[in-house]
Amino acid sequence: MFTTRDLVLVSLFSGVFLAYGYASGVSLPQAITHSLDLFFLIATLFTILALEIRQSWSATLLGTITGVIFLGTPGAPAPYHITAALVGNGLAFDLCLRVMSRRTLPPSRGQMVAAAAVGNLVMAVVGLSALQPTITIPTFLWPVLLVATTLLGAPTIYRIAVFLKTHPYSPRNVIEDPVSLWD
Repeated sequence: MFTTRDLVLVSLFSGVFLAYGYASGVSLPQAITHSLDLFFLIATLFTILALEIRQSWSATLLGTITGVIFLGTPGAPAPYHITAALVGNGLAFDLCLRVMSRRTLPPSRGQMVAAAAVGNLVMAVVGLSALQPTITIPTFLWPVLLVATTLLGAPTIYRIAVFLKTHPYSPRNVIEDPVSLWD
């Protein structure tokens, strides 16, 4: 069951993703970035949530909340496809962690990177499929785009997982054992 703290973190991360998505869409040239920065950001937020909350379906909740907000946003490009991509990404991320980390709680760094990669792959397939009717993507670019979005951010996600598991001042360690910080 989600606690109030968990729901606040999910809400905060939804706000961060939406605010950055708006800023990215307005300020960064989409012809160059193609919103790849958002693939990296959502995978990073899912990773932090999985390590901090340690609740099943937290990534799906984040993807669903963010997707529903996109549905109600006037002028959002392809809101149904964005919602499907975000929810699919969260479901794939959570399902991967449930399948891979049956014996290891919290999930290992490798499991986090694999879950983020599979989630990004699902998001890429749904997102690129949504773009196909409006922007013709050449057939030879599909494999390149799928691999690029799948692996995007894997080294950074690995470093975040290492930091959150080992750093004495990470939020998880402070909450679990605040006294040891002063020893």
